[in-house]
Amino acid sequence: QIGQEFGLSRVRVPAEPPAIMQRCGASPSFGAQALYAWTRLLRAQVRRAGMAAPDAVFGLAWTGAFTEERLRVLLPCLPDGDIELYFHPASARDAILTRLMPTYQHEAELAALLACRDIVNR
Repeated sequence: QIGQEFGLSRVRVPAEPPAIMQRCGASPSFGAQALYAWTRLLRAQVRRAGMAAPDAVFGLAWTGAFTEERLRVLLPCLPDGDIELYFHPASARDAILTRLMPTYQHEAELAALLACRDIVNR
């Protein structure tokens, strides 16, 4: 309701299909599978609130390490629908990024997007 008051029409529901991630070499944990099941309820709540959400979000399992290799493996596996790719790209690290996200590979994620931009923008 608060989001709607401020004009929010779209939200992220962290729905990363475990079966697709498994085809990409990830081993979805019990928690990832439970989260995916819970997102069905979240998407229903979003629709009832008159908002939209992507059908799936990919990159959550690889947060901070969504590299070019992983992107190239994922792209052929993407389902039809409204898909969000979850990245944290940056051209350089600074003290704040290093402190808040010490293990994130921001520059590698940017490189992945740039290397695959022709494919991603299809």
